[in-house]
This record gives sequence, C-alpha cells and structure tokens, in this order.
Amino acid sequence: MKIVKIKHQNQKKIIEKAVCVLKEGGLVIYPTETCYGAGVDATNPEAVDKLWHYKKERGNKPVLVAVADQAMAQKYAHLTPPAKKIFRQYLPGPVSLVINGRGLVDSRIESSLGTLGIRVPNHQLILALIKKLNRPLTSTSANVSGQPNPYSIDEILKQTNQNLIDLIIDQGTLPSRPPSTLVDMTGNKIKILRQGQIIIKPGS
Repeated sequence: MKIVKIKHQNQKKIIEKAVCVLKEGGLVIYPTETCYGAGVDATNPEAVDKLWHYKKERGNKPVLVAVADQAMAQKYAHLTPPAKKIFRQYLPGPVSLVINGRGLVDSRIESSLGTLGIRVPNHQLILALIKKLNRPLTSTSANVSGQPNPYSIDEILKQTNQNLIDLIIDQGTLPSRPPSTLVDMTGNKIKILRQGQIIIKPGS
C-alpha cells in the first residue's frame, strides 16, 4: 500500500500512478466532494472482486460509478432527455443518477434490473484521472459496509483491510458533508431516492 499526499506540483504523477494501479486491477482510495471513495476499474471483474472483499458483506447491492462527463456516461448508460437535463444543471457535483445501463461494466456494478448509478465528481484531479483511465471508476464510499462514511485516512485504516488497498490519494481531512443526492431517471419522471447535499425536487 502506498500513500501519496496531494500537492500542486505532484498531481500529474499521482494521476499517472493511479491509472497504472487501476489498469492492473488495483484498488485506489481517493477524495471526492463528499467523502473518501474506493475506486476500481468498473469493467474489470477481478478488480470488482477485490472491491467486494474490501467492502465486506455487500451481497448483490450495486455501487455507483464515476465518469468524466456526459459523453462517457452515454457510452455506459442510456441517457433520457430528463437525465441529460439533470447533467446540465447539476453535474459535476454531488448528484448521482440511476439510469438504464448498457451492460458494459461488471455485472455486479449494475443492479438486477440492469440499472446503473452514475455520477461526475466535482474534483478536478479525480476527473483528470478518470479521463486518462478512460473507463468508469467505482464510486462507493471507502468504508466497510455498515460503517460510517470516512472523511480522513485514519478512519479508513482503522476499519478496513489495508492489504487490499494499493494506493491512497490523501487530501487530509475532508469536510463532513452529506452523500450525493440519488435520483432515479429510468423513466420520464424524476424520482428522488435519496436527498443529499443538493436538494432536487421531483418537478425539476
């Protein structure tokens, strides 16, 4: 396990290192605008195996993926006109959309109904990382399932199996913010599954 602290002059090296780790099936802990996330290449079954062992007791519950932009989202899911509107209004930011997937990620990432949860994190380094990886990155919180969301590296190391972590991108202690707002966009109407940091009304 390697820990790298984010500094202005080392961000390019961090991105290159993280992409290398992810392409080799590794697990990266990374900061977002909410809490720390646990990221693997969502298209790599072996990497998803590692994530499932890391999270523990996850069962068949799917996880969100982070993409770089609407174009990447469109590649992995079917964006309806209302979903595109939400993209324009709220993303990048702490809003996640549940939309019909295209079956291009590991089967455990999509739900049994074929839906996929997608977000675009409002974090420039992580967006650059995803763009260079050119694949969706899992965006589940970096805690063990059932434990509180982690806002510092110490919290993560106390509750998780460190042997499963390949790289930690350390941004220090993050502000304690709510999770992303989760919106079901599989139909033609907005359905709020979880109100988070940004409040979205069904008629938005």
